[in-house]
Amino acid sequence: MAVRTNLFSSLRRAVVNLAVKLLTKPLSEDTPRIPNDMARLKRYIRKGDVVLVEGNERISECIKYLTQSSWSHSAIYVGDEPLRRDPLTRQRLLDEFGE
Repeated sequence: MAVRTNLFSSLRRAVVNLAVKLLTKPLSEDTPRIPNDMARLKRYIRKGDVVLVEGNERISECIKYLTQSSWSHSAIYVGDEPLRRDPLTRQRLLDEFGE
């Protein structure tokens, strides 16, 4: 019985890994329908705003189809809270993403 369980677990893991690999593969045509204007976004965004994003991976297409939406991801803008609350996090974020 243990051999059968191990075989099933290995097979399941292989199927999951294959699915993840296929779904996270970038789409072939990566041209956003709506161009990003980061300077304008920085000028107008406020804490608590919801930002809608169109992803560039196959899973994003699945999400958009299932939700019947133009967007696949969303986020809430928290402003500079992570920078103000923890100096270590502040430095790490600044190093990684810049000002």
